[in-house]
Amino acid sequence: MEAVQALAAPHVSVVQTARLGTAHAALQAVAHFGAGDVAVLYADNPLIRPDTFRGLLARRAAAMPRWHCW
Repeated sequence: MEAVQALAAPHVSVVQTARLGTAHAALQAVAHFGAGDVAVLYADNPLIRPDTFRGLLARRAAAMPRWHCW
């Protein structure tokens, strides 16, 4: 895990020590989310291009108003 954290630096890394699912993993990092959009991805996903995220956000914005679950 230390090697992965070193590669992710200077970004915050949070380790889910108990494997209790994706939602639990996201809750472990919620203090670091900030005010913007958050995408929760599996670590073994293939590389995703920035344009893919931009398209996803554009379609999301067109389909529904912003909402917050916290």
